[in-house]
Amino acid sequence: MSERFGRMVDEAAVAQGLKNYQLQVMIGLYGNQQVFSAKQLDRVRKGQYRFVPPEVVGRLIALLGLPADDAWEAAMEPLKEELESYRRFRTAVSQVAVAGGRALKHQLGNRRPADRRRADRRRRPVPAELGRAA
Repeated sequence: MSERFGRMVDEAAVAQGLKNYQLQVMIGLYGNQQVFSAKQLDRVRKGQYRFVPPEVVGRLIALLGLPADDAWEAAMEPLKEELESYRRFRTAVSQVAVAGGRALKHQLGNRRPADRRRADRRRRPVPAELGRAA
């Protein structure tokens, strides 16, 4: 979760004199009858929570009277970062696919386990008694 959204929630909650457990009760149940706990709210206010469910973000905006556009933008910043990271990953994978997988093989090196027995048999010299040249 972005620190900006956390600051917005914290400032509004302090201005209204609300504690985390009070906000928890006001938010109530969301999704599949889940509760957004006071500990989770504390982490949101400190900017440490990675992803707050959109339903909870909407309820916090309504309960605390936050400016909707700014609050939604601040709450969704981590998702934008993850989306950009995913796009960079997809671009790198597509470049490897275009190269026929050569770049990936080059990066990983030879991962095939060595079969030493087969290699030894191929290089083993044939004794002169058998009549074959070594």
